[in-house]
Amino acid sequence: MRVAFVSPFVIQGGAERHLQLLLTGLDRSWVAAVYLLALGPLADELRQLSYPVQVVPTSAGLASVARSALHLRRELKRVAPDVVHGDGIKGALVATI
Repeated sequence: MRVAFVSPFVIQGGAERHLQLLLTGLDRSWVAAVYLLALGPLADELRQLSYPVQVVPTSAGLASVARSALHLRRELKRVAPDVVHGDGIKGALVATI
Protein backbone atom coordinates (compact mmCIF):
# COMPACT_ATOMS: atom_id res chain seq x y z
CA MET A 1 0.00 0.00 0.00
CA ARG A 2 1.38 3.42 -0.98
CA VAL A 3 -0.21 6.65 0.27
CA ALA A 4 0.18 10.21 -1.01
CA PHE A 5 -0.54 12.85 1.62
CA VAL A 6 -1.91 16.31 0.72
CA SER A 7 -1.91 18.91 3.48
CA PRO A 8 -2.52 22.66 3.55
CA PHE A 9 -1.07 22.89 7.06
CA VAL A 10 2.55 24.01 7.36
CA ILE A 11 2.94 25.88 10.65
CA GLN A 12 3.60 23.96 13.83
CA GLY A 13 0.16 23.27 15.27
CA GLY A 14 -1.97 20.25 16.05
CA ALA A 15 -2.71 19.24 12.45
CA GLU A 16 0.97 19.39 11.51
CA ARG A 17 1.96 17.37 14.55
CA HIS A 18 -0.71 14.81 13.71
CA LEU A 19 0.58 14.45 10.14
CA GLN A 20 4.16 14.12 11.36
CA LEU A 21 3.16 11.45 13.90
CA LEU A 22 1.13 9.61 11.27
CA LEU A 23 4.06 9.60 8.84
CA THR A 24 6.59 8.46 11.41
CA GLY A 25 4.21 5.72 12.58
CA LEU A 26 3.90 4.22 9.10
CA ASP A 27 6.40 1.97 7.45
CA ARG A 28 8.39 4.18 5.03
CA SER A 29 7.38 2.01 2.10
CA TRP A 30 3.78 3.23 2.58
CA VAL A 31 4.64 6.90 1.98
CA ALA A 32 4.54 7.58 -1.76
CA ALA A 33 4.75 11.39 -1.44
CA VAL A 34 3.85 14.32 0.76
CA TYR A 35 2.37 17.41 -0.91
CA LEU A 36 2.14 20.60 1.14
CA LEU A 37 0.04 23.48 -0.17
CA ALA A 38 2.34 26.16 1.27
CA LEU A 39 5.96 26.53 2.27
CA GLY A 40 6.59 26.42 6.00
CA PRO A 41 8.57 24.74 8.76
CA LEU A 42 6.84 21.37 8.27
CA ALA A 43 8.36 21.00 4.79
CA ASP A 44 11.88 21.38 6.17
CA GLU A 45 11.22 19.06 9.10
CA LEU A 46 9.83 16.31 6.88
CA ARG A 47 12.68 16.70 4.40
CA GLN A 48 15.18 16.35 7.25
CA LEU A 49 13.45 13.07 8.05
CA SER A 50 13.94 12.06 4.37
CA TYR A 51 10.29 12.12 3.34
CA PRO A 52 9.54 12.92 -0.32
CA VAL A 53 8.05 16.40 0.11
CA GLN A 54 6.84 18.69 -2.64
CA VAL A 55 5.37 22.14 -2.05
CA VAL A 56 2.46 23.09 -4.32
CA PRO A 57 1.78 26.76 -3.44
CA THR A 58 -1.98 27.29 -3.20
CA SER A 59 -3.73 30.47 -2.13
CA ALA A 60 -7.38 30.74 -1.07
CA GLY A 61 -8.69 31.78 -4.49
CA LEU A 62 -10.58 29.35 -6.70
CA ALA A 63 -8.16 29.85 -9.62
CA SER A 64 -5.19 28.96 -7.42
CA VAL A 65 -6.96 25.88 -6.05
CA ALA A 66 -7.78 24.76 -9.62
CA ARG A 67 -4.17 25.28 -10.82
CA SER A 68 -2.84 23.34 -7.86
CA ALA A 69 -5.36 20.57 -8.42
CA LEU A 70 -4.25 20.19 -12.05
CA HIS A 71 -0.60 20.13 -11.01
CA LEU A 72 -1.33 17.62 -8.27
CA ARG A 73 -3.30 15.41 -10.68
CA ARG A 74 -0.22 15.15 -12.92
CA GLU A 75 1.96 14.38 -9.93
CA LEU A 76 -0.40 11.70 -8.64
CA LYS A 77 -0.45 10.01 -12.04
CA ARG A 78 3.35 9.98 -11.98
CA VAL A 79 3.64 8.71 -8.40
CA ALA A 80 0.65 6.32 -8.72
CA PRO A 81 -0.29 5.93 -5.05
CA ASP A 82 -2.95 3.45 -3.97
CA VAL A 83 -4.57 6.02 -1.66
CA VAL A 84 -4.60 9.82 -1.47
CA HIS A 85 -5.05 11.25 2.02
CA GLY A 86 -6.18 14.91 1.92
CA ASP A 87 -6.09 16.90 5.16
CA GLY A 88 -8.60 19.66 5.79
CA ILE A 89 -11.07 21.11 3.31
CA LYS A 90 -8.41 22.70 1.12
CA GLY A 91 -6.25 19.57 1.01
CA ALA A 92 -9.22 17.37 0.19
CA LEU A 93 -10.49 19.79 -2.46
CA VAL A 94 -7.13 20.04 -4.23
CA ALA A 95 -6.70 16.26 -4.05
CA THR A 96 -10.10 15.45 -5.56
CA ILE A 97 -10.67 18.00 -8.34
